[in-house]
Amino acid sequence: MAVLPDGSRRRFDDLISHTKEIIQDSCRIRAFVAFFGVLQDCFRGEIPPKADVLDIYGRIVTNSFNIMNEEFQSIGVGLYLQASALDHSCRPNATVCFEGRHCIVRTLEDTELKPLREAFTNARISYCNLLNPTAGRRKILREQYYFHCECEACLEGDTGLEAKKVACMRCPACSTGIAVDEAKREAIKCLHCHLEVPSDHTAGYWRLRDEIIEKIYKNVDGHPEPMEELGRDYLNDMCQFFHPCEKYYFDVLEAVFEVQLNNGQWGEAIDSGRELLVAYQELYPRYDTNTGLLLLKLAKMELLLGKFLEAYAHVKVAFEHLCVTYGEGHPFVKSTVLDLRAEIESEVKEIHKEERQRTKSPQIQNQQQPGAADEKILVHNQSG
Repeated sequence: MAVLPDGSRRRFDDLISHTKEIIQDSCRIRAFVAFFGVLQDCFRGEIPPKADVLDIYGRIVTNSFNIMNEEFQSIGVGLYLQASALDHSCRPNATVCFEGRHCIVRTLEDTELKPLREAFTNARISYCNLLNPTAGRRKILREQYYFHCECEACLEGDTGLEAKKVACMRCPACSTGIAVDEAKREAIKCLHCHLEVPSDHTAGYWRLRDEIIEKIYKNVDGHPEPMEELGRDYLNDMCQFFHPCEKYYFDVLEAVFEVQLNNGQWGEAIDSGRELLVAYQELYPRYDTNTGLLLLKLAKMELLLGKFLEAYAHVKVAFEHLCVTYGEGHPFVKSTVLDLRAEIESEVKEIHKEERQRTKSPQIQNQQQPGAADEKILVHNQSG
C-alpha cells in the first residue's frame, strides 16, 4: 500500500488489470501463456488459478516502469504504486528518474508556490516516445496501455511541430524545417526566409523520401539491417533535403549515431549528434533527460577532439537540463556531469590564458624595443 500526496491510499488491487484487452491482444496473451508455463515449471502447480495470475500479470505489465540507469538505459522493471497514479500526456509537465531502484518524480515547471497535493494531482508524465507523430504515439499507447490518447497535443493533430514530425523538408537557403503535405506535394515557401523553394529541391525531397520508405522502412529488398547499413548510405543525401524533425530522417540519424559512437568515429558522430540536437531541442520539452544526455555525449567527444569551446557550450546546457530532470543532488549530476564540466572548464581557461599572453606579447615587445635616442645611449655606454 502507498499513501499519495493527496492523502488517499493506493493498493495493488486499485490498479486496472485490462484482462479483456490482454486476452484479445495476440502478442500479450502469447507472452502470458509462456510466462504462466514457466511459473508452473518452477512451482509445480503451487500457484493461483490461471485467471488470477492473468489478473496480476495485467496489473503489472500496464503499470510498471522501466528502471533506467544514469545513461537512461533500461536495467530492469519495477512497479511503483505512487508513480503509477500519474496520468500520461504527450506534453508532460513532469518526468521520472531513478537513483538505483528508487523512483523519483520531478516537475518540469516551477511549482514552488503550489501545494504538493495540487502539484501531484496536475502532474503528467509521458508513457511513450514524444518524437513520434500523433498517429504513432496513439498506436503505441493503445497497444501497450489500452487507451486512446486525447491529450492537448493529440487533439491538435498534425499541426505546427506535430506536422514537422510527419514530413519536414530542409530549406535549401536557411536550413529551417518546412512542414509539407504528403498528399498534395505542391510548391512551397519557407516561412522563415520567404524563399520559394525550387521545384528540383522539392522533387528531390519526395523522390528520396519515397525511396527510403521502400528500402529502409518497408525493406522491400530484404536487407538484414536496413536502418544501420542503408541509413549510412543515404545519410548525406538526407541531410541535404530532410530536416531532423522528420521521423524518417530522425530514425536514420539515431541509428547511424549509435554505430558511429560504438566505432569511435567521433568526428562523424559529432556531426550526426548536432543534427539530432536540432530535433531534440525543438520537439522535446524545454528540459528533458534525452536532450541533456545527448549534449553530454557531444561535450565528451568534443573534449576528446580538442574542441574545448564547443564542449563547454554543450556541457553547460546539459547541466541545466539534468539539474531539472535529475536534480542537482543526484549522484550522476554531482559526479559525472560536474567532473566533466570542471575538466572542460580547465581546458577553456588555458585557452583564455594563452590568448591573453598572445595579446600582451606584442605590447611587451613594443615597450622593450629601443628607439633612436636609446640606441645612442647604448652605443655611448658601450664605447665608454
